[in-house]
Amino acid sequence: MMSATQERVGLIRLYDLDDVDDGYPLFDLRIRATYRGQGIGKQAVQWLTRYLFETWPQLERIAGTTRHDNQAMWQVFRHCGYAK
Repeated sequence: MMSATQERVGLIRLYDLDDVDDGYPLFDLRIRATYRGQGIGKQAVQWLTRYLFETWPQLERIAGTTRHDNQAMWQVFRHCGYAK
């Protein structure tokens, strides 16, 4: 993930893409501390969700995890329609 000035603001990793037909992929999203609280996580999860479901129409679900105390990421998940 890059900022408008081409600085790296975080990363997205996808796991288990070979499970698309009989399981679900898992993602890892990390935002550099300097860029947190600016809506980048929400934009990233929305983009990633669209990308996965458009690329693999047979996909039934995807999963993301976070620490129990990461309230910001829990809010991102809820805003983007994810369920616990």
